[in-house]
Amino acid sequence: MVFTVLIVLLSVIFYDAVVSETLLSVRRCLEIIIPSLYGSMFIACLVTNTGLHSLAGKIFSLPSRRIFHMPSEIFSIFLISNVSG
Repeated sequence: MVFTVLIVLLSVIFYDAVVSETLLSVRRCLEIIIPSLYGSMFIACLVTNTGLHSLAGKIFSLPSRRIFHMPSEIFSIFLISNVSG
């Protein structure tokens, strides 16, 4: 409870800094993060909707099952998310 009151009090005292940093954070999210995630979401949807994930999963079936203990189809999506994210 004390921590919450302290945060609220500091936010009121440094109101201008809080507003400017919040606007900067929202702008950064809209201009950088969301556009970069859109491309990877598009590729992931394309891979899953065309069935390419099961074909690519066969290539990586041994490491996906032995090392990561996950189905090979899921492993190809896992690789895409790690490369793009």
